[in-house]
Amino acid sequence: MQAARQAAAAKPRVLVVDDEYACVVAIARLLGSKCDVLTATTFAEAEHMLETVSDLTAMILDVCLGDRSGLDLLAALRSSGGPLASLPVLVITGKTWERHANPAYDLGADFVEKPVNRERLERFVFKSAPWSVRLQRTVCEWGERHDLTASEEQVLLEAARGLSKEAIAADHGSCANTVKKHVTNLLRKTGDDSLQHAVSCVLRSALSAGQSD
Repeated sequence: MQAARQAAAAKPRVLVVDDEYACVVAIARLLGSKCDVLTATTFAEAEHMLETVSDLTAMILDVCLGDRSGLDLLAALRSSGGPLASLPVLVITGKTWERHANPAYDLGADFVEKPVNRERLERFVFKSAPWSVRLQRTVCEWGERHDLTASEEQVLLEAARGLSKEAIAADHGSCANTVKKHVTNLLRKTGDDSLQHAVSCVLRSALSAGQSD
């Protein structure tokens, strides 16, 4: 049960590849609070990352990598047959986009011009992220919106994962009355009339986050 809770809390792991260090830093800062960001500034570094890191959620890839092309890196990835061959990729460029958009689309990537804002980056990453990550993110957003405590967020998350109040209590080594108190407090804050209704709202929000463009 502890392993399942840790998996639910895991952040998406994103590889950011850009030959301009300032751009790498800027994107890493935009995503850093919600993602585990890895970076590369050369074709060779990115290639090494893709060969050695198998648990990536997505890659943000600049078209220009010095004297090499990010599209060549993407083409090699797609034809590799490895575990990351179908990795979601967002291709970015500060140059004329018409030359690069169609090749990126042909290689199964999304495409956007620089500068890229936080909303666009997060929408891409969390659309690509596993369900458990999207659910965790949605619960965190609800927690911020309704000023839930960490314990109240955890109860809501585990209820959304299908655990009963009794199972949540057993999982945390606490009594049922403690969990009941957390439920009462979170319902008062969210305005929901039942835990089931709160969970339904969270699940709809998480599903919507995965389907949005």
